[in-house]
Amino acid sequence: MNFAAVIALSETAVHVFAGLSYAVLYLRTPKAPELASFATLSVAWALYCYGDSRLCLAVTPADAALAVQVEFSGLMLALHAFVRFGGDLAGVESSGQVVAARAWAGLGLVMVLAGLFVDPARVAAATLRPALTPIAIAWSAGAVTLSFLAVREMRNSRLRSDATVAATTTSIPVVAFVWDTVVRAGDMPLPLVFGHATVIGSMGVSFVLMRRLVRTGDELMQRTRALRQSYAELRLAQEALVHKEQLAAVGELSAVIAHEVRNPLAVLKNATSALRRPELPAESAATLLGILDEESDRLNRLVNDLLAYAKPLEPQAAAVDLAELLDRAVDLARRAPALGQGVSFRLELEGAPREFSGDATLLERALANVVDNALDAMDGSGELSISASLAELPGGDPAVKLVFSDSGEGMDTQVRKRALDPFFTTRPSGTGLGLAIVNRVVRAHGGEMQIKSRQEQGTEVEMLLPLERPSTVPPPRE
Repeated sequence: MNFAAVIALSETAVHVFAGLSYAVLYLRTPKAPELASFATLSVAWALYCYGDSRLCLAVTPADAALAVQVEFSGLMLALHAFVRFGGDLAGVESSGQVVAARAWAGLGLVMVLAGLFVDPARVAAATLRPALTPIAIAWSAGAVTLSFLAVREMRNSRLRSDATVAATTTSIPVVAFVWDTVVRAGDMPLPLVFGHATVIGSMGVSFVLMRRLVRTGDELMQRTRALRQSYAELRLAQEALVHKEQLAAVGELSAVIAHEVRNPLAVLKNATSALRRPELPAESAATLLGILDEESDRLNRLVNDLLAYAKPLEPQAAAVDLAELLDRAVDLARRAPALGQGVSFRLELEGAPREFSGDATLLERALANVVDNALDAMDGSGELSISASLAELPGGDPAVKLVFSDSGEGMDTQVRKRALDPFFTTRPSGTGLGLAIVNRVVRAHGGEMQIKSRQEQGTEVEMLLPLERPSTVPPPRE
């Protein structure tokens, strides 16, 4: 193998490596089409250099003709890729030139395969180079014209400092191709330089592309730092906002508690002062003692509800018998004096699951609160219907659906919208935490709750509780 063939094969390897490298880069950064077009151009140049090495090793005119066909096949692909690369690198729409280059390259490939580019009757004795036909010379002139248009497009682009490097280095292979065409057309015993010039073009374009990638990486790093700083500032602002919201919530809660506690304390103070009078009749004393008991119970209920509402809910999931749970909840609510005496109960469990997963203690208190509200709304007479059935949560998980329907006075729109708000109540002795606690318990189990009601038409409380409590449950929304 002669020295010229070794050089040509080395250039082939360089272009293959460049093509593979830029193809991988394009796969990682698909928004840079110039990487793909240059990878194609490198493969085309590799094909030409391989043909050049075959020409250096040719021992017969037939071998030389085949090598020239390989060279020009690479040139066809290189023409289209080069024009496409010029437009991609410049960042401009050049569809007209790309279409022209594709058509010209396709026409040339057909003529090469048809054997119209070389004249087998004219072979240089010293170099075994077949002479080019007039058709090949005409095609080469058109290819050079399209190539220089691509170079001009790069030079006039928005690349600024990169434009000079890209346009100059890529124009060197074009000028070298003109030299080779003249040498081949005139059967001159001069060296062919296009293959060597492609390496210079590849190095220059690689420099431009690498500099652009580095510049892009630096810009991304700067944006990343800016985003991190913005995120840190946003987190500080969010923490400050949360702190303010917490203070506002504490202030609102303190005001509500102060209001709820002040009235019973005032009643207790007045009753205690009256009991100190020695001339107080026994009947009045008994009434005042009853008031003391009633207000003490009210304060105790408020404290219990506050503790239940403020305590973090961590349900301990276990198998819960549905029928037993409902029976216990109803019995617990009916123990309250003057409630439920004239109320009829209707329990419908047909089609309902026998068991589901949940915390029986929390659910029992929550359901007792719902029953207690229903009994109070019916004012001691009416019908409370409790039904259970299989259903699905919005995500599609199986659930048990509990519906409590009473025949009480119902709620208007405003009351219904605020029914789940803490400390909102329409009952003279209520704390306004009952349904809020129920809602927290249901959501802590991964379920949902809603209230349907119309004034004078009763109220319907609907709960969806998952059959199997998920391992992670979103925190209850207050």
